[in-house]
Amino acid sequence: MSINKKIIAVDIGGTNIRVAITNSDGEIFKKISFQTNGNKDISIATENLISIVQDILKKNKILGVGVSSAGPIDPYTGIYNHSPNLSSWHGKSMKKDLEEATKRPVFFGHDCTLAALAEVTYGEFKNSENLIYVTISTGIGGGIIMNKNMVTGNKGSIEIGHMIVNPGGEKCNIGCIGCLEGCASGPAIVKLTSKLYEEYPDEDILKKMTNFDKINLTTKKIFDADIKGSMLSRKIVKSTLNHISTGIINLLNIFDPEVIVLGGGVIKSISRYLPELQSMSNTMALPGHRKTPIKITSLGEDVCLLGASVLVAKEII
Repeated sequence: MSINKKIIAVDIGGTNIRVAITNSDGEIFKKISFQTNGNKDISIATENLISIVQDILKKNKILGVGVSSAGPIDPYTGIYNHSPNLSSWHGKSMKKDLEEATKRPVFFGHDCTLAALAEVTYGEFKNSENLIYVTISTGIGGGIIMNKNMVTGNKGSIEIGHMIVNPGGEKCNIGCIGCLEGCASGPAIVKLTSKLYEEYPDEDILKKMTNFDKINLTTKKIFDADIKGSMLSRKIVKSTLNHISTGIINLLNIFDPEVIVLGGGVIKSISRYLPELQSMSNTMALPGHRKTPIKITSLGEDVCLLGASVLVAKEII
């Protein structure tokens, strides 16, 4: 590829869309972001995205556009299929509009699958042949690289976050009962804490940290209060780690990866518990999987953007 040609990488989430100018070496030259609302029609986000992309095209030689998106999404058509955080986009796609507006090839992928692709391309475990990436944030998702290939399933989008880890437990936004996302995502952690809030005395440190009003709960405050001795937070953190470790154990036993990499906004709070999470997984996984490392991504919040860039490079270069 000519050193003058770059790639446009897009990362679509439930509340924000990020756009970056990148190249096939994993360099990011510029990032732009704007708010989006998955409860509004996809056309609004499409128009805003096209405006930004067309401006980039005026000033740069662009090879193609890679789009990483929260799913479920068909990577071949870009059509959404009951995406919990982009609910109004069901059955719709922006792929054709983007291609017509940019006159460039546009490639779509599930955000976590592309994150896994970025990890084996640029991450700490670069060149791994078998790797699983799990993001824990507003939702929970995962991407799998097996024998150097992306695992996409029949319809192009696997949803690790909806594996059942607590039968009969909390529902996620699309109604899965007891799934990982419903039990351990950021909103789920806050929701579960809120339900127990009034059962604990005002002396509990978490209640003091939230000014005795559960409307002030955040995942960060919940995890920080655990370190400071909150009994309420300890119960929630212990439950959260148990559900996450159950999900990790299932992935270890089924897929036999070389490593599991964790990312997402909630991971910033969970990172201090990584040894505990590793120990819980080691205890319950099959003996042959108990030494599989569980690591925090070294690529930070740009992991999906980098994955979208790699996707374009793989398809074109």
